[in-house]
Amino acid sequence: MARVFLFGAALVAVLATGPVHAQDTTTTIEPQPRPMAQASGTDDERRANVTDSAEIAGHKVLLITIARWLSANFDLPLVLDPPRLAWLPPAKMVALFQAPKGVPNDNAQLETMAPHNIVAVYSDVERTIYLPEGWTGETAVELSILVHEMVHHIQHVGGLTYACRGAREKVAYAAQNGWLQLFGRDLESEFGIDPFTLLVNSSCIH
Repeated sequence: MARVFLFGAALVAVLATGPVHAQDTTTTIEPQPRPMAQASGTDDERRANVTDSAEIAGHKVLLITIARWLSANFDLPLVLDPPRLAWLPPAKMVALFQAPKGVPNDNAQLETMAPHNIVAVYSDVERTIYLPEGWTGETAVELSILVHEMVHHIQHVGGLTYACRGAREKVAYAAQNGWLQLFGRDLESEFGIDPFTLLVNSSCIH
């Protein structure tokens, strides 16, 4: 199934920041050769949908655009080595998040800290963002999910360390909310994440 991305929203977000000089002030991480990602486990659905070369090229343009916006607006290095994208049904997303230790499942975006509310997952090992089936990127709200997971990709590739998972999430939620605010929205209005829930999800108290 072709997936349509809201490139206009990404460009508006970049333009809203004014001239971008991220490469002058931040660490730039160029693409590195790496083997094709192999889905963990034996379930063929984890291998995701195969996309044609034109669609993959479109993904790369969008992801690098988001990476530049993140580097220009947050304390993050400029990572020009984008992750892969894959799609899973909700049940498989939960299974991935709850996988045994050793399976890359530490970077899940949650509406709350409950597994059934998982929105997307980033795999460090596979350098892959897993998005829910039906996600198209046609709205600023959907793209905000990708922005959140792109933060985790940058954190991983950039070798950034944090005191706890919550501190790692704090940056991702801040970026997601910042993106939404460019379009007159926020985490509470679109995902039901009020300030208290955000504080709980992004603090080292678990």
